[in-house]
Formats: sequence, structure tokens, C-alpha cells
Amino acid sequence: MIDKKGQPFYDPEGNNFLFKALEDHSLQHVKIKKINYHINDLEFAIEFAESLLKLLSHSSRSDLKHN
Repeated sequence: MIDKKGQPFYDPEGNNFLFKALEDHSLQHVKIKKINYHINDLEFAIEFAESLLKLLSHSSRSDLKHN
């Protein structure tokens, strides 16, 4: 992966700046979950899928209450 240590896009300082900016400028209801995986890691995919399913589940229940 091109953003791992020793690769061309490895930039921990840049990553910290990016995530700090996201945290500082996101809406209050937006949750930012930090995980220590790369986007192509299986663990990242699992975390993402579980979070998405949880959001969709809550969204579906919320939609039912409003109809």
C-alpha cells in the first residue's frame, strides 16, 4: 500500500492534520470513527460494513416511526 511507512504517500503528520480538520469542521451528529487499518485491509472492510449496517438499521427504524 502506498501510504504505509516507507512508501510515497506515507505522511502521518498530514493524516493527523486531515483528521483534526474533519473533527473540527464536521457537524455534531456526524460520528468519526478512527481505526488503525488501511482502506484495503480486510479489517477495514469489516469495520466499515458493520458500521454501515448499524446505521442502516437505525435509519430504517427511524423511518418507520415517521411514517
